[in-house]
Amino acid sequence: MGGAVYRFGRYVLDVDRRALSHDGQAVDVGPRALEILCHLVEHRDRVVTADELRERVGDLGTAGEAALSGWLRTARFAVGDTEARQQLIRTVGPHRHRFVAPVTAVPAGGADRAGVRRDAAEGSGPVTAGPDAVPRTAAVADGAGAGHEVADSASGEASAVAPAAASTVPPTSSGSPAPAAADHEVIRFCRSADGTRVAYTATGQGPPLVKTANWLTRLDLDRTTPMWAHWFEGLTRGRRLIRYDERGCGLSEWTVPGFALDDLVADLDAVVDAVGLDRFPLLGVSQGGAVAVAYAARRPERVSRLILTSAYARGQRVRAGSAAERDAAEVDLDIARAGWRTQESSFLRYYASQFIGDATPAEWDAFAAYQRQTTSPANALRFLEEFTRIDVASVAREVRCPTLIVHARDDPRVPVAQALELATLIPDSRLILLDGRNHLFTAADPAWPTYLAHLHAFLAEEE
Repeated sequence: MGGAVYRFGRYVLDVDRRALSHDGQAVDVGPRALEILCHLVEHRDRVVTADELRERVGDLGTAGEAALSGWLRTARFAVGDTEARQQLIRTVGPHRHRFVAPVTAVPAGGADRAGVRRDAAEGSGPVTAGPDAVPRTAAVADGAGAGHEVADSASGEASAVAPAAASTVPPTSSGSPAPAAADHEVIRFCRSADGTRVAYTATGQGPPLVKTANWLTRLDLDRTTPMWAHWFEGLTRGRRLIRYDERGCGLSEWTVPGFALDDLVADLDAVVDAVGLDRFPLLGVSQGGAVAVAYAARRPERVSRLILTSAYARGQRVRAGSAAERDAAEVDLDIARAGWRTQESSFLRYYASQFIGDATPAEWDAFAAYQRQTTSPANALRFLEEFTRIDVASVAREVRCPTLIVHARDDPRVPVAQALELATLIPDSRLILLDGRNHLFTAADPAWPTYLAHLHAFLAEEE
């Protein structure tokens, strides 16, 4: 079956070019997850064993079960599937899987590779929206069939129905999409204290969980991006997840007056007001942890529990205590500046490797490509400068709610000493250190299921 181009739903998989696209836009997938997807689609007429998949990715049976599960999970997320739904990739028994969605195969070389856009199929990179623009994939009114723009009766701000990854679920016998939970989500907009437009969404059912924005997101892409898709699935288990794009990136306004900590706290306040929440648990990841700490200290009546993941109290420049540390902070910033200004892959790979230390160079490239879809180089540099100056060490002592702090022991981006500092400063806190060297836990990271178990157990204590 090899050599063909395969269509399923709004996805196109070109096996020869090792390219996956959705509505003509390239989907970034790690190379091993993409090999697994190719094998499953090519052999969709039968059940595929785990040993076959290991051989396909080139590990010849040496890949551990956790690693294989992570690659399979990433393949699912890339095509809008989840482990819970399994409407495209189904597990039919222990270590046995099958691609079950309807597929149309087009012979290799036919009709310009079956109409796959050459920029998507050949890896020239995804299109980046301009400042203050709403990308086409946000499904805000952009011609017939592109989506809807409606008025939010509560705030008067625009809201958009964003196409979820699961829009590709197989049709029922009647030809209509099979029902599935959270197959779409409504992206709404509110105004921060200084008038900045902030995009937010609430997905899932159950008690609320608010996640602060962090570097870098785009609401309409996160559910299908391997870097964030497993976070979405894990955090919506039995929860209503409220998340938003930071000012200056994603679907939020790009032309903004400032990126100071006070501005970021005001954005969070605007979002929870717009959603109508009085009291809620708050999750902060990376620099979003500092925003969460500041908010919990200023608004103790609203935050019931605080979860800090890969977080820090003081940015690189603030915590640099010696000349060597100050030099290291400047070098790190210079490399990031060079990468964003020139788009040179070696600089971008270095920066990506600090977020996902265990990834391959191809996965670092995919991470960098995703970042370019979220913001402009100018805004990225403003973010980087501002984050080095963050300092919530003094206000951390004022946090009064129970706090869970989780950190990888060998985090290359934020030293574990920062987690220890937070645990020392916040009175009612507990610290969990996990083995690993990823700043952002990946789907294949052995620490990921452990992290989720701690998070949900901690949240369950208040119920």
